Amino acid sequence: MSSEAPDWLSVSDLAEYAYCPRAYWYRHHPPKGSPTSEIRERRAQGSRFHERILVREDRDDRRAWIYRTMAIAAAIAFAGGLAWLWLS
Repeated sequence: MSSEAPDWLSVSDLAEYAYCPRAYWYRHHPPKGSPTSEIRERRAQGSRFHERILVREDRDDRRAWIYRTMAIAAAIAFAGGLAWLWLS
């Protein structure tokens, strides 16, 4: 094991790596010296990128919920129609 590798990993480390391996690597390998304006701008771009992904995932989750609800309603209506035809 190299001297830079941690002795143990926490659950939050695993979650961070699963979400974004690059963010995990950056957190464990910070740049030497104070960050330049270019580094600060790239960090801001990365934050904006991840925020857009989260907004998109939230929107997709809402759409999936709506589609599932519509599919269930259609299945219930179809079953009701079959029952009506069968019993009439």
